[in-house]
Amino acid sequence: MEKQLRLLNVRYGLATNSSSSHSLIFLRPGEQLGDKDIWGDGYGWNHFLLASKEEKLKYLAAQVYQAFEELHPDLRVAVVRAILDDASLEVDPNNYIDHQSTWSFPRAFGKKYVDADFIREVIASVRRNGVVIAGGNDDEAPTWKKKYDNRWYPRMLTETANNQIVCRNDGNGQWVVFNKDNGNKLRFSVVEMLSNDHKNDGWISSGDASNHHSPAPELVDLKITDYCPYDCPFCYQTSTRSGVHGESRNIYAIISALAEMKVFEIAFGGGEPTLHPKFGEFLQYAYRQDIVANFTTRNLAWLSEKDNHYLDYAGAFAYSVDEPSGVEALVQALDKRDISHHRANVHVVMGAQPIETFRNILAKAREFTLRVTLLGYKMAGRGGEFTPFDYSTWLETATDLQKSDQCPTLSIDTLLAKEYEARISQVLPDWMYHTVDGRHSAYIDAISMKIAPDSYSGEAGQGLGESRDYSGSIRKAFSEWQTGLKR
Repeated sequence: MEKQLRLLNVRYGLATNSSSSHSLIFLRPGEQLGDKDIWGDGYGWNHFLLASKEEKLKYLAAQVYQAFEELHPDLRVAVVRAILDDASLEVDPNNYIDHQSTWSFPRAFGKKYVDADFIREVIASVRRNGVVIAGGNDDEAPTWKKKYDNRWYPRMLTETANNQIVCRNDGNGQWVVFNKDNGNKLRFSVVEMLSNDHKNDGWISSGDASNHHSPAPELVDLKITDYCPYDCPFCYQTSTRSGVHGESRNIYAIISALAEMKVFEIAFGGGEPTLHPKFGEFLQYAYRQDIVANFTTRNLAWLSEKDNHYLDYAGAFAYSVDEPSGVEALVQALDKRDISHHRANVHVVMGAQPIETFRNILAKAREFTLRVTLLGYKMAGRGGEFTPFDYSTWLETATDLQKSDQCPTLSIDTLLAKEYEARISQVLPDWMYHTVDGRHSAYIDAISMKIAPDSYSGEAGQGLGESRDYSGSIRKAFSEWQTGLKR
């Protein structure tokens, strides 16, 4: 029984590159490639193609052997043979992989060790016909490499510090891999293929994405306070200076439930989350549960506090701006604390400013190498009372800036993707964006203690119950709304 890897969805965080470049080529039906340029003394900067099962097995053995470098050599050999299911396999300790192309096999969520089941399933997919391992470097390109340069290769398992790649098995051969360092996330399924009912190819299919239903969220937007002193006229949460904070014991219990469900990320929001008196403790607690905690804020005061440790435990934060001066204020605060700009993200609410101001915000963010997330305008709360500025030309504005290298790296939220799906679909494959919230995420209000697919559609949400054992109620609510979701 062979297994085929099928791509379901990709979400990119920060881009990464390496000098040596080992990738997978998934051949289309009818395509053929053979072994080529094999040196026999390791897999470094040299260009090579590994298509036969024998040569791929040697490469995979080297990857697994190198992944367990903390073990005694004899034990490493035993591990390689066990994972590759070949008790007599000859493992060459000198068959090295260049350090910039070693695979960082993901940890099991909440554990310090790699997930052996994940390794077995992925390796089974790579060993099948139609999947070719390609090696090379950035300095030269043979003819065969030029032919496949425009083909997308999965690069989720490249080297990362401190083994910050984790995975989750969603059942039925479906896996999610999450890079805690840069936010990259890959969903795929390993499908068993009977020899008499499938084509002999390795091509990744994205057609199953709409049928992939997670048993639990991967990301939870967690509202921890309704207090906010900033009086934004378009606030869809209607947060005010008289808003209340969520109870700390409830928030701790929610975080514990999310860890039990192997939720990768929490996005703390409000109100103004940094003004919850226990905010720093929530970040630390999530960190200890192996959850990446991020947050959105309009407050920069905490960055000027020398003893503030929010970013010791948070993945990243987003600062909401309406003017280019907001970008400058963020940069000054970061530089004063010598904090890398990649830890911050600029949030822009579409329609909160004229299009020319929007253009200037993007240009200013590009000047300081800041990533920008564009948020669709939400009509809930005070958003329904505010008349947004026309932002219908935002795509043209971004494209124009890109031509002069003034456009920052952009992300968009689900609402904006839905509003402009017809145009976005012309330039992006459907596995790179979603137009429906709730398929892999959830919104939890820790003040009202309710859960919903999103925070803005007006859906009343379901109560979490009184037991403080919230994982069951979260799973139940999440499962119920999955049935009716469509892309």
